[in-house]
Amino acid sequence: MKSNLIRIIALVLACLMVAVMAVGCSSGKKDDVKDENKTVDTGKAPEATKDDGGKTEPDATKDDGGNTVSTDGDGLYSLKNVVLCDDDNCLFRIDSIEYDDFWESAKFNVTCENKTDKQIGFSIGNMVLNGCMRSTLFLETADAGETVESYFNLDVAEDLLGEPQELIVGITVSDYEDIFADALVKDNVTVYMPGFDESNVKYPERKSVDGEKAVVDTDDYTVIVLGVDEDSWGVPGLKVYYENKTDRDVKFDIDDVEIGGKPVTSYAGSTVLAGCCGYENLSFDGDDDIEPTDYKFTVMVSEDSLWADPFFEQECTYEP
Repeated sequence: MKSNLIRIIALVLACLMVAVMAVGCSSGKKDDVKDENKTVDTGKAPEATKDDGGKTEPDATKDDGGNTVSTDGDGLYSLKNVVLCDDDNCLFRIDSIEYDDFWESAKFNVTCENKTDKQIGFSIGNMVLNGCMRSTLFLETADAGETVESYFNLDVAEDLLGEPQELIVGITVSDYEDIFADALVKDNVTVYMPGFDESNVKYPERKSVDGEKAVVDTDDYTVIVLGVDEDSWGVPGLKVYYENKTDRDVKFDIDDVEIGGKPVTSYAGSTVLAGCCGYENLSFDGDDDIEPTDYKFTVMVSEDSLWADPFFEQECTYEP
C-alpha cells in the first residue's frame, strides 16, 4: 500500500487545480438548462458487434431518453459506453471503469466531446452510490471541436455501501469563455447496474458503531456523530453521518464550534440530495492545548446554494 502522505499531497494538488479552473466552469440556473434527471438502465447485456473500425464491441442500446448504453456482465466495473449527455453541444460519456490500486478506488475513464465553436468545460459534482453521497474531483476543458479523453476517481466503499446497484452522476457542461453564461447542461443522471432498475434497488441499512450519538433526529433530518477523527490534523475532528429525508436537496453545515470550552474554526459543509445520506470528517482549527472533553456546535441546514440562509438550526453537544 502506498504511503498515505503521498496520497494526501496528491489530493491537495488536485484540489488546487480544480479550484483554479472551477471559476470558468460555473453553472447557471438549474431550471434554465436541459436534460434534467435522466435515467440510464444498464440491466441488459447485449451481444457483441463490430464497429466501423472492425473492433469487437458490445452492442449499444437506447434508453427512453435516447442515451446510448452498453455493458457485458455484472457490477460497476462492467459498465461501458454509458452516455451521460449527447446533444448538439457536447458528448459526455463514461467509457469504462477499472480499479485503481494507488487510490484504492474506482477509476472512471471518460470521453468529453466539444461540438461547439468555443471552449467548454466538463465537470462532475454530486455523486451518489446506493443512496450515499460520494466525493470526487473532476473538471476537464475541451477546445472548439475537440474530443478529450480523461478520468476521475470515486471511493465506492463497498464494505460500507454494499453491492453497487444505483449510481447518480451530477454533470455540468459550461461555456468556459463566459463564466456568467447559463450552463449548457446541468443534470443528475441515474445509472443502474446490470440486473437492477428502479423497481428492485434497495439501499443498504447503515451499520451503527459503538459510541455514536444522534445529535439531530427529526422527520426531515438526522445527524449522527460517529466518533472522533483520530487522523485529523491539529485539533481532533469528528466523523459525522447526515441523512436528508426530504424531497429537496440541502446543505448541512456545522458552525459555532467549541471544543473543551474553547472556540475553534470549523471546516465543514456537505450537500446531500433529496432522500440520500452522506458522511463527512469534520476538521477544526484552534489552540494546540485544546482538550477534546466535549464538542458543542450548531447544525444548520439550508438550500444547496452558496449564499442561502439556514432554515433549520439546532445546538448540539457531543461527549466522546
